[in-house]
Amino acid sequence: MAQIAFRKTAEQGESLSPYAAKTWESHTYMDDILDSVHTVQEAQELTTEVDNVLENDGFKGKEWQSNKDLRNNGVQQDGEVTNHCHCH
Repeated sequence: MAQIAFRKTAEQGESLSPYAAKTWESHTYMDDILDSVHTVQEAQELTTEVDNVLENDGFKGKEWQSNKDLRNNGVQQDGEVTNHCHCH
């Protein structure tokens, strides 16, 4: 049942954030979102958009985990960024 509600949230959020909706469509298993992007900036944008869509429908990401520091501290970080969020 939760998976159906989670997918419905993604479908409804497509107009708010096509980027987040595409991530849901291609990079979700059960209630986990796992995606890789090329830069920290892309990761920050993606996590913000996904959080906004989730909150719009009453869901909340438990926490984002990443192989890079996503806080905006001005430090250049090279390499692919992998993000994971468990939602409830």
